[in-house]
Amino acid sequence: MKAEQIARYLSRPSIQHSMKRLAYHEAGHAVGEWLTGFLPERMELEIGADGDWGHTTAGWPQWLRFPDGDTRWWQSQVFSVLAGPSAEAYFGGLVRPRLSATDKEAVNRAVAHLYATQSGQRAYLRATRVEVDNLWHAGNNWQAVGLLANELYDRLVDSEGEGYARLFTDEIRDILISTLGMNAGLEETMCEERVFLDAIPPRPE
Repeated sequence: MKAEQIARYLSRPSIQHSMKRLAYHEAGHAVGEWLTGFLPERMELEIGADGDWGHTTAGWPQWLRFPDGDTRWWQSQVFSVLAGPSAEAYFGGLVRPRLSATDKEAVNRAVAHLYATQSGQRAYLRATRVEVDNLWHAGNNWQAVGLLANELYDRLVDSEGEGYARLFTDEIRDILISTLGMNAGLEETMCEERVFLDAIPPRPE
């Protein structure tokens, strides 16, 4: 799409609301990742000829190397993936969170690693969905989502017809630390970095 087409497209109230919902979806993923020890690295929104999309990626925290790292990984996957559509639904006033095909595939893959039986998978999914939906009533979680979503959306609006917006690692973490404080993944990473630096012999004078 050309710049003038994107500007006209974004001027429509229905599109503005849709893109804001998408921004809240991605912000929900980022907060879910943060609360489970992951380190969000990038959030993106794009208006494309084939449809509008968003994407959030996270770095691998140090705890993945622990004995229970595999289980914690899959649990975090379920939690953070469900947090995206849950935040979108909470912002948009939807009756129940909607799962995109990508989110649904990721969740099904994760619960299959955690539970062998379908009954176990369904029970875990129901319990996690309730836990995630309750996030937005606790502490500063919804404030963090709102700050991230609005920053991402505002960059899309200010992109001068590019139809693309991105938040980078430091920007995301500054917002999350200011609203939610440090998370376990970042604390462990920083601790390991300090240990590594302490182990480096001092340079000779």
